[in-house]
Amino acid sequence: MFFIKSPINTIEVQGIFLYHLFVKNSKLAFLCLSGLAFVSLASCQDANSIDAIRMPYGKLYDSGSTLAENIKSITWSALSGMVSDKATFVLLVDIDPDSYCTCFSYLKNNLVSYLASSNAYLYTITPSEFDGSGKSTFDLKVSGTEGNETIAIFENGGIKYQRQRAGQDDAWTRDADAFSEWMKARLNVPDMLYVSTKQLASLSQDVPYVRSFFWTSCPDCQYVSDNFLKTYNLQNHTRWYAFDCDVEGVRILNGVTANRAAEEGTPAALAYKQYQAFMKTYGISSEGSAEFGYDRGFVPCFQFISNGEVADMDVYVNDTLSANDDGTYKIAQSYWDGTREHDFFNYLGSAMAKDFTQEAALQAIPASDTENGCWAHPAAAKYHDPLLKGFLDHYLGK
Repeated sequence: MFFIKSPINTIEVQGIFLYHLFVKNSKLAFLCLSGLAFVSLASCQDANSIDAIRMPYGKLYDSGSTLAENIKSITWSALSGMVSDKATFVLLVDIDPDSYCTCFSYLKNNLVSYLASSNAYLYTITPSEFDGSGKSTFDLKVSGTEGNETIAIFENGGIKYQRQRAGQDDAWTRDADAFSEWMKARLNVPDMLYVSTKQLASLSQDVPYVRSFFWTSCPDCQYVSDNFLKTYNLQNHTRWYAFDCDVEGVRILNGVTANRAAEEGTPAALAYKQYQAFMKTYGISSEGSAEFGYDRGFVPCFQFISNGEVADMDVYVNDTLSANDDGTYKIAQSYWDGTREHDFFNYLGSAMAKDFTQEAALQAIPASDTENGCWAHPAAAKYHDPLLKGFLDHYLGK
């Protein structure tokens, strides 16, 4: 019997009762203790069940820019498209990332600190984008009140983690360490980092590195990003860089997007002239790099830079087909035409196709592997993916 000292005699009675209940009935005691252990274990498992989501890419933080300049603002339509495409991304629902309101200052400072250390790619959307009938919130916690901002982490188009501030004194965002730990436990940033136009121009001229170029609006770019790169970036590599050409000063001039077919002198034609100058500057076109450039310049493309010069390049897809008399197709023009010496070829298997214009199977491509006269992505990827993997494996290992 155990005895609990107390001026109230009922405590002693209760002690006697518990003694007989558990000690005299060992089976019941075992069940009760097992139950307590299970609850305790379940609690530990819940606390440890958080899985960090591997993002498809990151963004090199620019300490010389504002928070708003380091994140990407999107519209409701863009968000809807990302959800439909089952994208994986991080979203901040906030009125103004550069707000000087004291109620936002804690979160703002913590975001700056986290992004600077992690190079995570963060999207932002204002609550007003959800105004209007028929606009889904996609299960986001949306508030137009400062101090009630939300951070949501989407995985394959659905919210995996979400947290909303509970006012400016919210402990989660007042404590920088707590905020950083919360984010790091749920996010894993790969080594492929997007850069701004300014950052692209200032990349090292001395240290070799890999850089890549895309358009947001390019189907080939979206395909390689959603398929090959999504898998490739699951593994750790040497840091490398990506650039989206669909920005002001590159493919966009005063709000007008470049159009090769536009009438000379029009805003779209002037934007295209600006874009061609960019293709030349960065050695993407043959005019910019006689050795590795390709025609007028195509994306997606991947370059190995050594001593500030293009030392090798990979162009993904962008092959031209021509029809055969029997209804099949053949490669009429390709970056992979046997005219360039690529160092990484020396480390590829001898059976891998390296000259598409001479590959027998590519002289009779079945119509089922084409779409509107173009090589269908899944069919083209069987040939392009091994080359891109060989390119990246070789140069990211240097």
